[in-house]
Amino acid sequence: MPFRSFDSLYVFNVVASRMSFSLAADFLNLSKGAISYRISQLESELGFKLFYRRHTRITLTEKGERLWASSQNTIHQLEEAIENLRDDGRHSITLGTHTYFLSRWLAPRLTDFIQTHPNIAVRLEPINDLRDIHNREIDLAIFWGAGPWPDLSGKVFRKSACSPMASPALAERVAETGLAAAMKELPLLIDPIGEVAWRDWHDQAGLKFAPQVAPIQFTDGDSRVKAVIEGRGIALFDDLVEAERASGKIVRLSEIATTRHSYHLLSPPRSQTEAAPIKALWKWLYGQLGGDIPKIGT
Repeated sequence: MPFRSFDSLYVFNVVASRMSFSLAADFLNLSKGAISYRISQLESELGFKLFYRRHTRITLTEKGERLWASSQNTIHQLEEAIENLRDDGRHSITLGTHTYFLSRWLAPRLTDFIQTHPNIAVRLEPINDLRDIHNREIDLAIFWGAGPWPDLSGKVFRKSACSPMASPALAERVAETGLAAAMKELPLLIDPIGEVAWRDWHDQAGLKFAPQVAPIQFTDGDSRVKAVIEGRGIALFDDLVEAERASGKIVRLSEIATTRHSYHLLSPPRSQTEAAPIKALWKWLYGQLGGDIPKIGT
């Protein structure tokens, strides 16, 4: 019987390269259960095991190692062929952004850009901190923060009012102890820029920033959402978690919000901001907000 599950083979490569179902799920924007199911289905079709599963760890079986080595080379060749085809009469732009923003705001809208600009290929690059913008071949980046942005040109793209949120169970505990005490006693979940946003929120709320437990840092915003749902701590979120709030998975603890941080559209010095494709993406992105479109660059 001919092999048909090439999409599952790609999932296998993502898992094998990270040795984690959870990290693969974050990268592919799927649930951990969906990843596990795809691997199980692939193993069933292949007729042999790909991973040893030991509690929270996974390791490749001997056949899994051999398949990974072969498929890596094949997928790499296929990606190169696709890039060569894309370069044939097409322009390519690399847009860096947080996976949190990508999955919750950008991805659902990108089809419109692809349809209206069929000759511009957009390559999406996950980023976590400013070093990613400088060290990778990125033309434009949507980055959350307050600035300043050393060696980068940028404009505010989308406002982001962030307030503390928690699971329903933790919210009950906060109601019992009081918000001020909870901010000291419960873990605060932070992003790659550190405690800056939490300090801003405490200032806005008139509270002293004095956590008694070490904050837990997450490089990925969607992982932080999952951690909040699991009751692992309190995090600052904006309106992009409205689906989780509407379903009751997370609860807003206070109406007080910090507004110093926003999503900014940034470009590194090497970016050819005068190039028509980059201008087109810049204009389209701001057009999605329905407001004024600022001039690109400085």
